[in-house]
Amino acid sequence: QAVIEGCQRPIMANTVVGTLSRAEERYFSALFDKIGAGGSEVSAGDCVDFLRKSRLSDNVLHEVWDLSDTRSCGTLDREGFYRALRLVAMAQNGVNIGQKPFPEKKLVEPQKLARFGGILDDLLKECEAIHATPAPAPAPAPAPTPVPVPAPAPISAPTPAPAPIAATPAAAAPPAAGPFAPAASAASAGSTDIDSTITGENLAKYDEVFYRLDPDAEGKISGKKAKQVFLNSRLPTGILSRVWEFSDMDKDGKMCPNEFALAMHLVHQCMENRNLPDKLPAALLACVAAPRATRKDIIKGPPVAPKPGAVADAGLRWAVSPAEKATFDEIFRKADKDNNGLVTGGDVSSVFLSSKLAKADLAHVWNLCDIHKTGSLNAEQFALAMYLISRKVKGIELPQTLSEDLVPPSMRTARGDATRPAEPPIDTTVVLGTSMDAASLRAEIKELQAKKQQRDAEIAQLKTEKRDLAQQLDGVRKQIEADRHALSALTQEINKLQADQRHEDEHAKAADTAALAAEEARLRAALVASKAQLASLQEKVTLARSGASRTQSMSISRLAASTKGRPEHSSANNISTMGLDQS
Repeated sequence: QAVIEGCQRPIMANTVVGTLSRAEERYFSALFDKIGAGGSEVSAGDCVDFLRKSRLSDNVLHEVWDLSDTRSCGTLDREGFYRALRLVAMAQNGVNIGQKPFPEKKLVEPQKLARFGGILDDLLKECEAIHATPAPAPAPAPAPTPVPVPAPAPISAPTPAPAPIAATPAAAAPPAAGPFAPAASAASAGSTDIDSTITGENLAKYDEVFYRLDPDAEGKISGKKAKQVFLNSRLPTGILSRVWEFSDMDKDGKMCPNEFALAMHLVHQCMENRNLPDKLPAALLACVAAPRATRKDIIKGPPVAPKPGAVADAGLRWAVSPAEKATFDEIFRKADKDNNGLVTGGDVSSVFLSSKLAKADLAHVWNLCDIHKTGSLNAEQFALAMYLISRKVKGIELPQTLSEDLVPPSMRTARGDATRPAEPPIDTTVVLGTSMDAASLRAEIKELQAKKQQRDAEIAQLKTEKRDLAQQLDGVRKQIEADRHALSALTQEINKLQADQRHEDEHAKAADTAALAAEEARLRAALVASKAQLASLQEKVTLARSGASRTQSMSISRLAASTKGRPEHSSANNISTMGLDQS
């Protein structure tokens, strides 16, 4: 952000939004809402990932960003985002947007909408149907897009388009910084121009590396070989592309010692965050072209007399047998995909790792075999590496240094007698200066620190969430415990109520039983009394009946006695009266 804010770029009028078609407005709005996640701005990081889906080169996307981020704040608002989408569509339709200054009148509606690798593809088709017009499609514009970054090596096949180094290119302002800007152009405001002088010590180192790369009969090395050294700088391919354009003066795709020394110096300067100029200083060209001592003497070194009894390298048999060499050569040919006679660590990593050896052992094997520290192995070095790996697999310890019978035959001349002091291995980190390691380490440390900060933030957030969850869990546990106590109390209350109810039921049942028994006894007593009373009454009735019968008999007898000698009607009346009395 500080880098972006520190750069100064011309502010161009925002005239895009007012000229959007209905289809563009609908499509651009949906893309802004998707990429911006509903916010009012889209960050540079999100824009980088999104705009690269257009499959335009980083150079073109850098121009898009430069023309769109008119506020120079490192983010795109809705208007700037729409402007970027219009420019991407123009570039995809063949319009050269790299013209400086960019004319606003060219910011017209393109024939087709911008495409971003299938994002909102259904909506894109609908909008293109609206966007389509019956007019015939115009022929593609003849102007090419801005120079794309070669993938991945501008070194191996440079294009003849750039002018020779001696030509005077048009003056231009330094490229603006942005998310797609090369590392050198994104340097801080305090960076300076390149150093126009090369020390003799550095020239000697560059020459030593050059001859370690085994120049051809013309005294040149191929772009592929030079690429392996340049890529060790970890500079962006855009920077390396410009370095190649400056250094390959005759545009033959190869490098002579002078061109290689110039390229190494420029790479060194870029690693120190210095800006590449539009034109190389004359003093720098003169410094590179100055005559120097015979270069091959640097590799051979001064002749040293062998010690008594030493065996000449030429007559010493190589430890790798011809049969093993043939087997390893077959593997080497398969790994050497670009057929340049060299393989890198990436080319043979799968082969090495298939041995199941520890990575430390494999790294030691590589360091032993990469004798000149060029970052690549030729066929003999690869065969030696495979030989050492096979011995380690069998349980034979790796040597700490190469004995004379292990040194590949083609390298023994350059190596000289093993008894003389060994020449220091050429490490590109030394050749390019300590700034290569320092800069790459700083970049890695910065990246790791950014990742660490992100991880720390994630960890802090997770810890906060964990603490909240722990508190929630503790609350739930307390609630469960309270509910358990409440349930226990409720259970006890229910048990007590049930016991009381049973006691009451039993008491009521006993009372009812006693009442029923008393009532039964009362009723039985009443029954007995009733029966006694009935018997007494019956007895009285019987006695009454007996008395009545006797009385009747006596009355009849008296009546009969009294009626004797009386008239008949008087007897009848007496009988009636007696009957009434009897009744």
